[in-house]
Amino acid sequence: MSTGMLLTGRLQKGFSLIESLVALLLVTMALFLTLHLITIQPRTMKRLRANEAALRAVESSLETIRGGAIPLTEGRTKLAFPVAFVADSSVVGLLMTMDVARSSEVDDLYIVTVEARYLVANQVWVRRVQTMVWRPS
Repeated sequence: MSTGMLLTGRLQKGFSLIESLVALLLVTMALFLTLHLITIQPRTMKRLRANEAALRAVESSLETIRGGAIPLTEGRTKLAFPVAFVADSSVVGLLMTMDVARSSEVDDLYIVTVEARYLVANQVWVRRVQTMVWRPS
């Protein structure tokens, strides 16, 4: 009896039911993964655009602070949107704050932290940048 023969004497042709089910399962998983990636991509792009816009607002605020247009008073201050900031529709509920602390080591040196809080897909995101600013008294 040859190795290609079944016990009943017939030649084995095609795939078994289990092989077909496994192949169908693999194809289904690949399709679901593709569908998931396609549906998540717009949300990711919206989050990235909002993150970029919030960082632009923080950078504009820091440049305004470095330029001396905003006084450095110790503590937390709510910031208005910088003049150079162009509102982006992807940023919802943007709140900007500035924390200022005087350096204990160097006179006239301030530690400034600008923070942007915003919403994307009902989730709060925070972007924070800290720098040092020297203002002679």
